[in-house]
Amino acid sequence: MKDSKDQGEINLMRGEVGRLRQELQARDERLSVLHRITQNINSSLDIDTLLQNIFAEIKKILPFDMMVILLLEEMGEELRLFTLRKEKELTRLEKGYTLPKGNTASGWVVNHRRPRIARDLSRLQEPLLDEELGLLEGMRSYLMVPLVSKDKTIGTLDIGSCQPGAYEEEQAELLEQLAGQIAVALENAQLYGQLRENKLFLENLIESSIDAIVATNREGVITFASRGVERLIGYRPEEILGRPSSEFYAGEAVGEKILRELARGKKIQDYETEVVSKDGRSVYISLSASQLYNEKGEVVGTLRIAKDISRRKRLEEQVRQSERMAATGKLAAGIAHEINNPIAVILSRIDCLQEEASRKGFPATGLLEDLQVIKHHAQNISRITNTLLTFTRDSFKPRDSFLRFRACDINGLLGKTLLLFRPSLQQKGLRLKYQPDPSHPRVWGDENALQQVFLNLLNNALDATPLGGRIALSVRRRPRTPGWVRVQVSDTGMGIPPENLSRIFDLFFTTKEVGKGTGLGLSICHEIVKNHRGTLEVKSQWGKGATFLVTLPTAPPAGAAVPAP
Repeated sequence: MKDSKDQGEINLMRGEVGRLRQELQARDERLSVLHRITQNINSSLDIDTLLQNIFAEIKKILPFDMMVILLLEEMGEELRLFTLRKEKELTRLEKGYTLPKGNTASGWVVNHRRPRIARDLSRLQEPLLDEELGLLEGMRSYLMVPLVSKDKTIGTLDIGSCQPGAYEEEQAELLEQLAGQIAVALENAQLYGQLRENKLFLENLIESSIDAIVATNREGVITFASRGVERLIGYRPEEILGRPSSEFYAGEAVGEKILRELARGKKIQDYETEVVSKDGRSVYISLSASQLYNEKGEVVGTLRIAKDISRRKRLEEQVRQSERMAATGKLAAGIAHEINNPIAVILSRIDCLQEEASRKGFPATGLLEDLQVIKHHAQNISRITNTLLTFTRDSFKPRDSFLRFRACDINGLLGKTLLLFRPSLQQKGLRLKYQPDPSHPRVWGDENALQQVFLNLLNNALDATPLGGRIALSVRRRPRTPGWVRVQVSDTGMGIPPENLSRIFDLFFTTKEVGKGTGLGLSICHEIVKNHRGTLEVKSQWGKGATFLVTLPTAPPAGAAVPAP
């Protein structure tokens, strides 16, 4: 009997040991799950992936057929289904589904901040809204615990089972511990999501700006550049990272000056300067800059915003040119009166001398010929003065000017022009090749004004051509465009720099030395040709000379209607 009693006690002890061992194993498993959940929280901010991993871990220690996280909406009156883990196909619940906080079991858990257990949903006399939904989805029992983070309830963690009586107080305590970890994970993920949204918003804001935004370190080395940089100077942002910002300013000392000003704690506002684009162009910018600080208040670099003001600068230059034109107009009016009065006297005296020489029987050569040359040049002075005066008026129109249109033999016109030009050509020792059009085309225009155009173009070619060079003058009908004649003046000088080609006809623009050019010659020529309904163009390759092309309309046939100038 004693042996039987001892054996029974041994069996009881063995059973107790086995029970304790199972409890220890279950406890170890719970601790392992908690540890792995903590590791997941610390290693990932992707909330969807994180929750799926957490659900898989919870499944190892708590049986469920459905797990749901409900979060309180901002106003605190509704609960939104944030995520869902299903072990069977559900028909009604899906992410984003909302429930009112009132008249729901989840709302009760939020309000009381306590777990709630339903051991058999089918036996409830007045089931709440989410309990009815659980029944419809096939759930028989559930366990709900609050999600609390920093002493604030943010929602609930709910698990449900298709079996009744699946959950007791012990499971509620365990799920509460897990809910604390999940609440931390949700809060971290939400904060990370907000930071990411803010970051994306700021990036989009910066990249959408038409201005160039650049950050540098304290030494002025570029650490960030927006897409506006490419629009401003043609460099892709990645092409300028790591390069000194001073490298892109047109003035060598500008970058150093900006760094010095910022280092003194000053802010730069609307500072106008020039930067150099990728293709070598100068771009006018308005620069604003300030220091960048870290969270400790230490200076870590600079922030610069550059606005393209090239168009504004061009408009300002046009206004200045208009003002200069107005001033020149007043000056020209004064000059015209001061020159035309003595010129009128000179012309009058020349007429008297010519009449007196004719009465006394002087031969046509000699004195009379010299008087005619003097008269011709005096008349040219008067015409040039009047051209300048007319050009500087508000409206340079043929009907308002002294231009007198008629049919002109272009070959004869150029021949007369060359008589005036050859002394200068011979003095410099250059060669001229002249090719007239054998068909003797006639153009419709003012002979004196056109002579001024061609003489100016020839003199410019003379100035540009070095000793031993050659000037070419030719006339040709336009076979592909009947009704037009082209006069071409070419030289073998250095040509026109590419950056000046677009400005060559601008008023007051000149590449000649101070005192040798006014910037009026080509401007006046361009206006005269334009008022003949023609065009004046230039072609040049740096180092290989320049060619000016004057295209004029031919004169109408005899008896035809006279064209408007």
